[in-house]
Amino acid sequence: MSYLVLAGVWFVSFHPFPAFVIGSTILCLFIHKTIINMKKIIQMSFLLLFSVVSCNTTDPKLEPELLLKLEDVSCTEAWLQLSTNNILLPATINLLKNNTVTQTFSLSTKDSLLYIDSLFPNQNYSFQVSSIQNPVSSNKVNAITLDTTSHNFTWQTFEFGQHSSSTLYDVAIIDENNIWAVGEIYMNDSLGNPDPLPYNAVHWDGSEWEVKKITVNFRGNLITPPLESAFAFSATDIWFVGSLPIHGDGENWEIYDLRTMVDPNLSLSKFWGETSNNFYLAGPLGSIVHRKNQSWINITFSTNLNLYSIWGSYNVGSNQNEVIAVGSAVGSSSGSLILKIDKETVTEISSQEINGNLVSVWFESGRAYYLISAATLYFKHNLTDTNWKKFNGISAFSKTSIYGEAINDVFLTASYGDIVHFNGVSWLSYYDQTKLNVGVYSAIKSKNNLAVAVGYLGNKAVVAVGRR
Repeated sequence: MSYLVLAGVWFVSFHPFPAFVIGSTILCLFIHKTIINMKKIIQMSFLLLFSVVSCNTTDPKLEPELLLKLEDVSCTEAWLQLSTNNILLPATINLLKNNTVTQTFSLSTKDSLLYIDSLFPNQNYSFQVSSIQNPVSSNKVNAITLDTTSHNFTWQTFEFGQHSSSTLYDVAIIDENNIWAVGEIYMNDSLGNPDPLPYNAVHWDGSEWEVKKITVNFRGNLITPPLESAFAFSATDIWFVGSLPIHGDGENWEIYDLRTMVDPNLSLSKFWGETSNNFYLAGPLGSIVHRKNQSWINITFSTNLNLYSIWGSYNVGSNQNEVIAVGSAVGSSSGSLILKIDKETVTEISSQEINGNLVSVWFESGRAYYLISAATLYFKHNLTDTNWKKFNGISAFSKTSIYGEAINDVFLTASYGDIVHFNGVSWLSYYDQTKLNVGVYSAIKSKNNLAVAVGYLGNKAVVAVGRR
């Protein structure tokens, strides 16, 4: 047995190996241990370096950014959504139209809606913004403004009634050969004597008008109620309102007794709907009913004002219909009422800026909102806009209703037979063609190149048909 001491390590050999073999073995073991220790040192150094780097909290500088998006256009206007990132506010911004700086303004909010006017109809435009303090520009957006519609209408009038005071309140256009107007028309009977029971509708079949009685079975009795509103989804899907809703196919009619089914105090006069299974009715003292999935839902809103108009429009942003009703106490100074109806929830919108009594509303959701009082036409691009814009000089007479087929194809009616058309740029009155010496057009509807207004002239009901 032999002993060998190497680097303070004792090895005991029980075999008669030569010494150089034992020494080589010990040397290899030493080298292997040294390599392992070096690896540990390298690993510890790497971890220390990583920790030092990780403790550096200085973020890289973020680049400023301007983002531009086209929201909407009219014939003469454009609305652009501007968003900013990593830009110190307030900032001075240049607006470029067709690569030329046309406006410089101070931007104080991260997201802003830019309004550009004085554009021309049916024109291509490019828009871009750039920051003066930061060397950054937005993306370019392209827009084509709407074209104007034609003012070129030719009007023809028709009168109805033989005694008493006849009038028409509303009209529904199915097509140029199928038009319904409703109201009270007093005619003589077959013997030439005054019929005390009024007819309540007139119908156009493409060649002539026919005076009609829309008769329904109400609680076991046949009645011919005065009709105040008309709305048609198709030739066989027609709705009238005469305190209660009436549905028919042009020949057969059914009244829905909502005073029994929903509320004994209901009285309804106005109608707007998307389909026959999703519509709204409104009337005196804030009466509102929603027809949904063949159910009648009473929407309660306590007021002493009457609702004179209701309209709805699909909103792309919210993916649902937006419905607005307006009302007042006509003939008094009780003020006006603007209601936004979301399914079965009613929210009152401030009418503080409104002068006079509101009688009519029409809008395209998120694009153009019109309200009518006798004295003033009010406009907003969006309900969230701060103020209502007032249009003056549209008509010299008391305004009665407004209706549009598009934001560049809008009609307004007024006393003494005035009918005015907006083509997207200008308003044109047809008073020379449509004037009524002692009369009023109380409602108007349009479809394609056809417009129909209804009202009264003296003691007769009157219809004005305009063809473009």
